[in-house]
Amino acid sequence: MATPRKPRPAPKSVEDVPEMVDLDALTDDERGVFEQTAPLFKVNGRVYEARTAFSAGEAIQYVKIARERGYDEALEYAMTQALGAEGWKAFVDCPYMSQDNSAKIVSQVMASLVGGPDPKSRKR
Repeated sequence: MATPRKPRPAPKSVEDVPEMVDLDALTDDERGVFEQTAPLFKVNGRVYEARTAFSAGEAIQYVKIARERGYDEALEYAMTQALGAEGWKAFVDCPYMSQDNSAKIVSQVMASLVGGPDPKSRKR
C-alpha cells in the first residue's frame, strides 16, 4: 500500500518574500566608511593608522579563519586588514612593545572588526 503524499504548501505571496538588498546601490560615501582611518600607534617617530570600520564580510572572514586555521592566523588577518602590511610589520617588529600596549592596540582593532574586545581575552 502506497504512503499518501503530504499536501504541498501554498505558494508564498509577494508580501512573504524578503526584500532583496542591493549591495551595488551603496553610495561612494557609504563605501568610504570602510576606508576611514585613525592614528593607532607610533614607533620610531612614525604614526601608524588603522581602519576604523570593517565590512560584515571581513568580520565573517575573520571568524572563518579562526574556526578553520586558528586564532593566530585570524588575528594576523584582522591586524593586516586594519593596519596594512607595512603597519602590521611595524607592529610585530617593534622590539620594545609591552604586553599592555600590544593588548590595547589589538583590542582596539578587534572592537572595530567584531564589535567587542579580543575574543581570546574573554573569561570562560
